[in-house]
Amino acid sequence: MRLMGFAVAALVMAAVPAHAAWKAVTYADYGFGVDFPAEPKMSKGEYQAVVAGKVPTTIYAAEIDDTIYQVVISDFRNRLEDTPGILIEAAFIASTEGKVVADTLSRTDNGQKFAKYGRRVAVLTPDGGKKVTEVYFVGGRLLSFETIISPKGDIGNPEIGRFTDSIRFNLERDWTVPPPLPANAADGPRIRAPIRPGQAQNP
Repeated sequence: MRLMGFAVAALVMAAVPAHAAWKAVTYADYGFGVDFPAEPKMSKGEYQAVVAGKVPTTIYAAEIDDTIYQVVISDFRNRLEDTPGILIEAAFIASTEGKVVADTLSRTDNGQKFAKYGRRVAVLTPDGGKKVTEVYFVGGRLLSFETIISPKGDIGNPEIGRFTDSIRFNLERDWTVPPPLPANAADGPRIRAPIRPGQAQNP
């Protein structure tokens, strides 16, 4: 009976996916950073679309628990005037890859100076998986942050959102330190300091 109990426990532990060892990675040459759940590997590819045309890409990707996390970098620095249309087209292409469950404006929370705006599209793929895409234009490059969950993966895994939530463009900031309180009222709500016992509360 004890041996059977150990066997059952071993099967249960094997069925539970291991927690990913997330690591912050910075790509200074491309002006962004993001967290990966495993060491990303670099490869080359090609981006092709009607408005964008055909351009080579650099891809950084990591796979864990039947989910691929990747950044696809396409260089359009010689076509800056076309970037608005290319960004819209990239978001549209993402919306055609399955049943759209979300299509919203995306924004990185780096403050007014470093904030970037793009599009976030989530679809349920025809094979039973899910894909979440966030696209931005930074320094003349189209950055596509993609989370691709296979049909064997867990589309409800809360860890999945960490990839796109960790996108950052303010590479000068130490992200291990909480941001300071707003210096001006117009920059955000005032946050009061905690009141200690016996201390009067200031208005």
